[in-house]
Amino acid sequence: MIVSLSVFYACKQEKMSDSIPVLHLVEVLEGNKIIELSEISSEIKTVQLETSDDILINRIQEIILSDKNIIVIHDNQCAVFDLEGNFIRKISNRGQGPREYISINNLSVTGDTLWIFDSNKMLAFYLNGEFLFSSATPNRLHYKLIFDDIFIGYRSNRSGSENTKLLFFDKQGVPVDSISNPKQYENLSGIVAVFYPEVIMYLHNGSVRLKELANDTLFAVSSEKTTKPLYIMDLGKYAPNEEEKYQLYNPQQKIFEGKKWVNAIIESNIYLIMNVMGMEQNRHILYNKETGLLENVAFRYNDEIINRLGKEFFDPKFISEDKQFLISYEAHEDIDNDDNPVLVLVALK
Repeated sequence: MIVSLSVFYACKQEKMSDSIPVLHLVEVLEGNKIIELSEISSEIKTVQLETSDDILINRIQEIILSDKNIIVIHDNQCAVFDLEGNFIRKISNRGQGPREYISINNLSVTGDTLWIFDSNKMLAFYLNGEFLFSSATPNRLHYKLIFDDIFIGYRSNRSGSENTKLLFFDKQGVPVDSISNPKQYENLSGIVAVFYPEVIMYLHNGSVRLKELANDTLFAVSSEKTTKPLYIMDLGKYAPNEEEKYQLYNPQQKIFEGKKWVNAIIESNIYLIMNVMGMEQNRHILYNKETGLLENVAFRYNDEIINRLGKEFFDPKFISEDKQFLISYEAHEDIDNDDNPVLVLVALK
């Protein structure tokens, strides 16, 4: 049973008989609630990233915040800052050498070791910039992570007949185990349709979280190679149908027209913050794991931060390694366009 709490747009989520919470996102898509950021945070801190000829940031891809450093992946490069925003060093360079990367697909940090995942190889460095080694990774992996000394990669079912969904491999790139893809489709047209993001993957509390574009379930993947459904994200009539990817005859055909899907998830110990494709800018679906409350919200800065940044709403993009800080980036209204962004760190209650 769904208990209405705030007109129509906030609701307690029902649980299925097997105790998997069903988050009825479809029922809160039109919500317009504004909450003060202070309702979920104890402190808001801004960090101006140093700007110099050695470090100019155009496009940020990922931010990793630890108790010692801020690591910024930008423009397919990796830069390390201290916690006050002072630039420390770059990690290697773009190129085709054994110590270089062509692009950075994603990155993981374990202790004082930083792992950079290129398309078909991975590189390991100490955070002081010292190179450790590089090795090839298995082909056709579209997202890679390391947890519990095991590497895991996601293989998209682009052809419709891909047998492997998740591949586990060692640091030499040798496959050691896999999780099969339970769904097989006949590709009637022979056209391969690629959508972004095809998968959301991140680490949380000792497991990998995995959510595919056309699958309504967020899974936990353990180092024992088991999967467990955690949440069902119900988009009702807006949910995309994966099978339609393999019935595409016209490359210009908009097969997901009118559909919506979760395209970003941030998870803390208390909250799930979700973005849904097609939602208004600065709006997020907020789920409280403790109370079961689901709302469509915009997070409003306090007046001091609004005056400092010239922005009214906080748009969370990342979360710190310890799950204690939400992270975004902005630019002061009074700084030059060439200056590096200002990080906004929101300490969760």
